[in-house]
Amino acid sequence: MKYVIGFLSILVSMSCLSQKEIKVLYIDASESQGRLYEMISKAKEIINEGENTLLYISNGSTPSYTTSNSEFDGTLNELIKGGILSPPSLLEDVNEIIEYFLMKVGLTT
Repeated sequence: MKYVIGFLSILVSMSCLSQKEIKVLYIDASESQGRLYEMISKAKEIINEGENTLLYISNGSTPSYTTSNSEFDGTLNELIKGGILSPPSLLEDVNEIIEYFLMKVGLTT
């Protein structure tokens, strides 16, 4: 009976999260070249459209990401200060994003 209750509680929590809309804004800044300011402006426009946005900036093995509205500007400004940006590692990036969502529902630490 304990296992059934535990399973149902996990199922309900995942169902609640899955019904909440979350935008994932993935940025590969290594390909931006001269369009960096245009890209940051468009990202701010998308972020300001609503709540619950995950901003993920790929930078090889050192990506940055945030969901905090107060940190969006700082994270985007890191792009300008960052200098040379590494090309993305798509598999690692996907794993990081999945890990973030699993952490949000409490299935991993």
